[in-house]
Amino acid sequence: MSSRHQGQTRPDSGQVSDLANSLTPHSAFGIRTWLATLVGFALLPVVLFSINEAREVANAAQQATIADLERRTQSAASSVERHLLSLTQTAIALANSPAMLAGDRRESYEFAMRVMAASQSSSYATLIALDGRMVFTTRRPFGEALPKVGDTAGYAAAMAAKAPRMSDLFQGNVAKSPLAAIWAPTVRGDEIVALTTVTIEPPELTSLLRDEHLPDGWIASIVDRRGAIVARSVAPEKWIGTEESAEAQTSGAQAVRGTYSLLNEDGIRVLSYFITLPSAGWQVIVSVPKEQFDAPIDAAWRFMAALGFLALAIASGLAMLVGRHMSRHIISIADDAVAICAGRRPKTGRSGIRELDSTSAALLGATQRLVSSEQKLWVSERRLDAILNSLPIGVALVDLHGEPVVANKMFRMFVPKAVSSRDGVRHALWEGFEPSEQGLGGSDNPAVLKYGPQQRQQRHRQQHCQRDQEPGR
Repeated sequence: MSSRHQGQTRPDSGQVSDLANSLTPHSAFGIRTWLATLVGFALLPVVLFSINEAREVANAAQQATIADLERRTQSAASSVERHLLSLTQTAIALANSPAMLAGDRRESYEFAMRVMAASQSSSYATLIALDGRMVFTTRRPFGEALPKVGDTAGYAAAMAAKAPRMSDLFQGNVAKSPLAAIWAPTVRGDEIVALTTVTIEPPELTSLLRDEHLPDGWIASIVDRRGAIVARSVAPEKWIGTEESAEAQTSGAQAVRGTYSLLNEDGIRVLSYFITLPSAGWQVIVSVPKEQFDAPIDAAWRFMAALGFLALAIASGLAMLVGRHMSRHIISIADDAVAICAGRRPKTGRSGIRELDSTSAALLGATQRLVSSEQKLWVSERRLDAILNSLPIGVALVDLHGEPVVANKMFRMFVPKAVSSRDGVRHALWEGFEPSEQGLGGSDNPAVLKYGPQQRQQRHRQQHCQRDQEPGR
């Protein structure tokens, strides 16, 4: 047996496994991680597109809310405007009645009672003398002593204009509550002889606002020219007579209609739409909580987050399953390669993935061919060892550095036992003799000469020529 194959056996599974481990790249990421990353990048355009679509849907929902807000404000404003115009026409009719023009106060009172009863309104009519004293009011029996009018600003404006005027909110001296009024002068010739007022009752305006049936959280209100709240659909008893915030008055001061956002009287951030009434200069305002207005965007983002998470979870789960299947099959391929090298039967079946099955078949086929070639080589070397060991002489094949490549048992018998190191073996192998039994030095040993056959012949001729030229030859 040669030194190369001394003590050597067929490669076992441990050796092959060690070799496989030494060649395996130690990557931080497996197939499942790469597949999950790939799925994430693949879903990114879909997620971005969905985000854009969600934003468009949310914007459309907000625009729809603004349109609904405008529609409801317009409806409330129209209702209030009709009511005020109706009261204005009633005040003009009372101021220009025959009894009023004739100065018959008793008949004017009776006529006013009939008109106000027919109007199906909770408003009251009042006759005001030129000195501002109330002559009668349908709120009290005729002839009862009455104080002066509480709305001095409305009285002065009507006297100056000589035309119907609508006042702002004031405290009624008879009603003892906040109210507004429509002033209509009675003109005889070119002179005002009396003033007739028809009250605008805040509770009646509040009923008109509530008849709009606004969604929960929405608030409708009416504000006069001075910014005082005349009516309110929510908690009117708390807010009627109070003034709106300076921010609200500034936001709607210069425009006929529009939107603004601010903190309302309840400390809630709202989006408001306002319309200025042409007859009175008052504003009808409908407000929606900003939280409700932003709800479509919040809902869209929540939906997108849930949808994205669900899509990512499903895709990642599928990627993990596919990656697990692929990695398990690849590991099985490696195990089968080790099994083939160890002489066992492979166990891996088909994975269902065409490329992976093709790679598996090619790799296992190559492994089988390699093992078969190795086995043939191993048998051939065993045969060579048997032939060399049957020779009665020592035979060895060494390379140019003196390393033994093949050596039979007889040759190893001639190597001194005391020599155990590689250098010692190499030096022992360099010992040689000429045919004349003359010993050869290490520099003349053919095993270490790096010359071809022609160079060695030339060297021998030079040596013979030198011996022939020596004295005595």
